[in-house]
Amino acid sequence: MDPFFGPTLELLMINRLVRQQGVILHTCGIARGDSGTLFAGESGAGKSTLAGLWNRQNGMAVLSDDRTVVRKTGSEFRMYGTPWHGEAKFGLARSARLDKIFFIRHGDSHRVRKLSMAEAVQSLLTCSFPPFWDAAGMEFTLEFFSEMTAAVPCYELLFKPDRGVVDLINKV
Repeated sequence: MDPFFGPTLELLMINRLVRQQGVILHTCGIARGDSGTLFAGESGAGKSTLAGLWNRQNGMAVLSDDRTVVRKTGSEFRMYGTPWHGEAKFGLARSARLDKIFFIRHGDSHRVRKLSMAEAVQSLLTCSFPPFWDAAGMEFTLEFFSEMTAAVPCYELLFKPDRGVVDLINKV
């Protein structure tokens, strides 16, 4: 692994983004036209699995299966593909308006639950790469997450790795 392309570049991006209205999230990002959805979760939660399921859908684009940049542009939040792909190796250099965020976990059935702002901010902290070493950067990150969860609906998603989860998400 090239040390500059991997962790070093990511640390530089984290520092730059907190000064440019953005964050990096541990998410799978999908887009239909200019409408985007993020699936956030720790390693092994199913981000690459969901990327594979969505990639088979007409009109869908997988921006990333592991890390996505989110920035605020005017009054909207936009998500961007990154070169840091996961196991499924999905990555596109394009963006979409962020419309929904799902915090994912494997389950024995498909279930969705709307999260409160506090739950969503807490979940974002566990699925992000905040600059813990920078007090001003952390302050920005917490404010950014508060604004984002006020503007973008956030849900908990338990799912089985089958097409039924795609059908469920299309109804939310």
